[in-house]
Amino acid sequence: MIGAIDWKAKRNHFYGHLKLPQDGQAFLAPVIAHLDECLAKLRDAVLCGKLKIDDAIRIDPLMASAPPASVETLLAHWSSARIVSPPILSMMSHLRCIYIVFQTITALDSKVKADDTAARDSSCRASSSGILP
Repeated sequence: MIGAIDWKAKRNHFYGHLKLPQDGQAFLAPVIAHLDECLAKLRDAVLCGKLKIDDAIRIDPLMASAPPASVETLLAHWSSARIVSPPILSMMSHLRCIYIVFQTITALDSKVKADDTAARDSSCRASSSGILP
């Protein structure tokens, strides 16, 4: 902790070092603006049916795509090896798991970006028609 005496003497230095404004309103204004923007996106996604909110926020399940041929070739090579040791089996399992997680994250990121664009477009149409506040 910074002592009270050090704080009074070096307050400007500490704020400057963190690149933070000393005025509370100046600090909170961009945070509140970002929060408002995100809440508007959330509202638009709910209105468009992309999200469901009950006891949690829910999206439709994502489906992982099939691994590319190069991954299947590598796994087939390991499977057909004369000596299949536990470390090889472990690597095969980890490779499949990592690929599935990567594909799921990539699909989710793409879906969120697409949904964000669609929600923005929908919000623009709804706002121009007077549906949204």
